[in-house]
Amino acid sequence: MKLLSQHLHPLQVTFLRYAVGSIILLPFVLKNWRQSGTTARPWLYALRGILLLLAMGLWCLALRDVPLSTASLLGFSVPLFLLPMAKVFLRERVSTTRWLVTFVGFFGVFVAVGSPEKVFCGSCGYLLISAALFASLDVLNRKFAQSEKMLANLFYTSAATALFAIFPACQLWQPVAHSHWLPIICLSLCAHFLLFCLIRAFRLVEASAAAPYRYVEFFLSIASGYIVFAEHPLPTVLVGACITIPATVLLARLEMRAQC
Repeated sequence: MKLLSQHLHPLQVTFLRYAVGSIILLPFVLKNWRQSGTTARPWLYALRGILLLLAMGLWCLALRDVPLSTASLLGFSVPLFLLPMAKVFLRERVSTTRWLVTFVGFFGVFVAVGSPEKVFCGSCGYLLISAALFASLDVLNRKFAQSEKMLANLFYTSAATALFAIFPACQLWQPVAHSHWLPIICLSLCAHFLLFCLIRAFRLVEASAAAPYRYVEFFLSIASGYIVFAEHPLPTVLVGACITIPATVLLARLEMRAQC
């Protein structure tokens, strides 16, 4: 998304990502319409579409100015928003250990950015709002993961997001070069795979337990940022990672012991 957002408006990138994704899934939905193409909760996908459009639009907008490693680490504030949401809306029991580990991870975000003021303004502020929106999506995924069919989840979420993005994308439309279509298709496929993995995960564990595992994304963001954009992570980002990553490992070990 960072590569495409350098040439196209973030809302246009968001629209293309989910419009192409809907087209890819459409043949499978039509083929299995009775088994997987129907839903009793159209309002759920409308809500998902609005939240996902706002979250991805803000995230893509911020990626124009923020290194991938910084954006990834700041995105780790999702668990901080998810824990109270899971407790209030899902009635999940959140242990004291989870609270402590998540707050330690969020402290690492402040260290990575450099100061609390930078977290709440400019591109970092957009990322923080986006993280809160992604947390609300995780709550929806967890609450309805068991009752909604996988194919319906993937298709209707993409279609709703593309539908709500049509108007703003048309207002900001820029010509799409031929070289951009392959990244757009890859982005759409990755979006489906991500949602598939999230829904499968939420069928196995609680949302609050799964949230902190996103810290693994940090290593991938450093590698891709260096390879594609020649970005070098800031020293503060590495220090912040040294706080958040061990916290995640500790949480993983505690969760494994609890399941034994």
